[in-house]
Amino acid sequence: MNEWLTGFGVTTFLSVLPVLNPPEAIPVFVALTNGQPRDYRLRMAKETAIYVLAIMLVSLLAGRAVLAFFGVAVGHLQVAGGLIVAKTAWEMSTGSVRAPQSDANGDGAPPDIAFSPMALPVLSGPGVIALLIATATRSDRPLDYVEAIGGLILLAIVTYVSLLVSGPVSKRLGNKGIDAMTRVMGFIVLAIAVSFVASGTAALVRLLGF
Repeated sequence: MNEWLTGFGVTTFLSVLPVLNPPEAIPVFVALTNGQPRDYRLRMAKETAIYVLAIMLVSLLAGRAVLAFFGVAVGHLQVAGGLIVAKTAWEMSTGSVRAPQSDANGDGAPPDIAFSPMALPVLSGPGVIALLIATATRSDRPLDYVEAIGGLILLAIVTYVSLLVSGPVSKRLGNKGIDAMTRVMGFIVLAIAVSFVASGTAALVRLLGF
């Protein structure tokens, strides 16, 4: 029992879950899909979970190599992710965020929000990426990676279920409730974005030796 609780998959799941924090993404998802058909919300929830899983897998299995290849430090990811999150958070807190109406092709279909901003950086942002890169350095045993991948799949399922809850939440709150929640959560998400930028800047300053 103790070996199972301390297994690589379980520790990966428990360490990434609070950083991924799927329930925290619900207000953003509600704001971006408000007024859209149920099929659209379900598709975005499913695609977001798939993208989140893909980003986490790449971070775990190839994150160090990718960062080294492009000469990118984790601090760069934190600053860039923080700026993207800040844009969405500002729109939420000022009430300027709106449910998407049409895509860039002009065919009347709402655009895809699953990859950006939902999967990256709202959910699997720089914190998750950095954590999984660090996780990859803890062991080189193939079994550990298999267990870790199992933990990541479970995290994707939790993400999907959390976003599915956004439908009932939207109906219960109504338009005024959604607007109020969006503004409050936008302010909180903006604070998180500032912390991303601050942490990334501090990491880059240390990297430069100042």
